[in-house]
Amino acid sequence: MKSIIIWGEEGDEDSHINEIIAGKKRAFCTPALWFGKVDDEPETVKGDTITLKDPSGKEKVLIEITEIRHLKFGDADEKLASDVLDCELQDFRDAHHFYWGEDIDVTDELPIVAEFFKIIEVYR
Repeated sequence: MKSIIIWGEEGDEDSHINEIIAGKKRAFCTPALWFGKVDDEPETVKGDTITLKDPSGKEKVLIEITEIRHLKFGDADEKLASDVLDCELQDFRDAHHFYWGEDIDVTDELPIVAEFFKIIEVYR
């Protein structure tokens, strides 16, 4: 089974895993050129089940990938922003310009991959 360590914000490494458990984060988004190529982040397909671990490596949540969308960064909409970051579209755009912009040129033409998921089980 695939597994991924979910890192949160600096100073609160559990923030993203807690957002997933709370149902606020329902999708991941990554530049297509990184999809399936980042260490410890396997490429996924619809139907994959993945164990999400916190930064300490503890298993926290089992998810199922329900949809994968390939689109351009400029085509991201309010639903994607809400599902990925529980925010409005402009905040989504600003956050990804900040986080991805150190390594790549983030333009509206940048191909991205959105992975939507549902929670199967929360481990206690």
